[in-house]
Amino acid sequence: PHAQPASHDEGVRQLLLLGRAFCNGHAIDWRQLWPGALPGRVRLPTYPFARETYWVRPIGARPPQSNRIEAGVLHPLVQRNTSTSDVQRFSSTFDATEWFLRDHVVNGVSVLPGTACLEMAVVAMLQSIGGLDAVRSSTMSIRELVWMRPIVVAGPQDVHITLQPRDAGGFRFEVHAAAATPALDDAVACAAGIVLLDDTAEQPARMDLDALRSRCGVVIDAGRCYEVLAALGLRYGPSFRALTDVRVGTAADGHAQVLAQIERWRAAGNR
Repeated sequence: PHAQPASHDEGVRQLLLLGRAFCNGHAIDWRQLWPGALPGRVRLPTYPFARETYWVRPIGARPPQSNRIEAGVLHPLVQRNTSTSDVQRFSSTFDATEWFLRDHVVNGVSVLPGTACLEMAVVAMLQSIGGLDAVRSSTMSIRELVWMRPIVVAGPQDVHITLQPRDAGGFRFEVHAAAATPALDDAVACAAGIVLLDDTAEQPARMDLDALRSRCGVVIDAGRCYEVLAALGLRYGPSFRALTDVRVGTAADGHAQVLAQIERWRAAGNR
């Protein structure tokens, strides 16, 4: 028969005993705990080695800062290894509070930057081959890049990147945005390409900045650039406002050219 526990501590003790019995294989009639309608089930993580917690925060508690890398997260863009025996895959969950989504808004919605997809490909490859120590003398290269559709993040959104080894070296990658159902076949392909270590890649030629600057006599205010972009629907927050100097002029071959100086954004809690 259903009976209410005499105290909160007694109720906790009973739940612990029931949980232990359930884990030991005993059949539990959970309906005895809820005389009315049974509560819905919540999907829990199935990866046993991911050091992630799923405790409900107390009322009024502030959520963790998304700018920081939490324990057990491989990388801010490649958070978990979700590979199976059939597919090599890494997954992340974004909710638009991350700085690279909060400060990258297109037509009113947060969109994962294209460069983030490239970073995902590089990090996923490094995770697969043993980290940076394996590529000290090589150049990482991305080829045959295809953009299918943007990844819009309006709430919790799972994003996966799959890797397929190539006979010629490197990996073919695909970035997917999870659909309403968790099956990989239902995910939406957003970007694809090849990521590899290229020992034959040529270093880019050094450019004469003084000569370029001498041909760019028109100075444009960097803040004005972002005002124009915002009017076009591209709203960049502080972390994407890297322009510090913009100059326009004419190249030696008569074509228009732009010379821009950018400064890497840094903030406490970001890497």
